[in-house]
This record gives sequence, C-alpha cells and structure tokens, in this order.
Amino acid sequence: MKLFGLLLLAIASTTGLATGAFAGTRPRYGGILRLTLREAPTSLDPGNSLQPETQSLRSLSRLVFDTLVNVDVHGHSRAGLATSWQAEPGNQRWRFNLRHGVTFHDGTAVSPDAIAASLRTANPNWKVFATGDAVVIECDVATPTLPAIVALPRYGIAKRSGGGLKGTGPFAIDHWEPGKKLTLGARDDYWEDAPL
Repeated sequence: MKLFGLLLLAIASTTGLATGAFAGTRPRYGGILRLTLREAPTSLDPGNSLQPETQSLRSLSRLVFDTLVNVDVHGHSRAGLATSWQAEPGNQRWRFNLRHGVTFHDGTAVSPDAIAASLRTANPNWKVFATGDAVVIECDVATPTLPAIVALPRYGIAKRSGGGLKGTGPFAIDHWEPGKKLTLGARDDYWEDAPL
C-alpha cells in the first residue's frame, strides 16, 4: 500500500499535478449562463402561493432571493440573512437577529421592517414584526422546526414595490418576460461571496 502511494506521488509530481501546474488557473467571472426550464414560471415572487412549486422554480428562487436561514447538505441550519435565532419556551415565538450591510438589488438597505413585510406576505397566518435589529415570528402553535421552514424558497425575502420585485440574492433580475424569458445579472456587491 505504501509503495502504491509513493508511486502515485511520483507520477503526480512528474506530470505537474503536485507542483501546482494548475494553480494559475482562476475562475472566469462574468459571461452568460443559459438555462432551459421544463416549466416557465409565470411569477418569480417567492410568496406567490398560486404558482406551482417545482424544483426548477425553487432553484431559480435561490439565485434571486435569500432566506433568513439556510440548510446545508447535511440538513443543519446555518446563518443566512439571520445571523442567529432563538425560540422562547414553547417554540411558538422566535427571534431572528439580522445581518447588517445587506442590500436589495436596487441598492436600498434591507431593514427589519422590509423582512417582516416579506414574511407576512409569504405566510399571513404568522404574526411577524420588527424589533430593533431583529424580526420576531409568532406562530399559532408550537413550531420547533421554524428555522428549517423559513429556509424554504417560498420564504425568500422580496421587496415588492411599483409592480417590481427585488431580492437580496447573488443574481438580480435584469429582464423578464413572464413564461418566456428571464435574464439575471451577477451582483458584485453581494453580501456573502461574489457569484461566479
């Protein structure tokens, strides 16, 4: 086994794999990404309950709209627009502490009031309000899985104004013809990492 490992190391070093021959290769930013979806969405609004929820629409929504919480590949909740969260005893009332410095695609700052309004649109049964730098969600019943629920794409944070729709995600809507064509542009000022 050790001999095989040494032999593999020798081959890798002579072919340049171990010396970083590919280290000079960097990702290319910009360009155009073209996708074809089986079902063209008629609405991009994550809170639109009339739009059938499909895998392609969920994936598309994640490009444009961030959620308070993200779920990793192992099913663990991690910070999104909320940096931390905590439930009061009984798991009926939750407080989500918000990330600072996040903007909508039009450059306006994301406020606790804007997040609360977006969540109220997505779920009218919740009582959602802003308090300081946080958002509080009160449910009718105990909801111990609320962080995983607000990680769903339908709870993507959207600013709805003047018939337009702005998100906080890594891509902004440049042009959209409902049911036909959608053009997204990468954001250089995205709060997490610049998209490729």
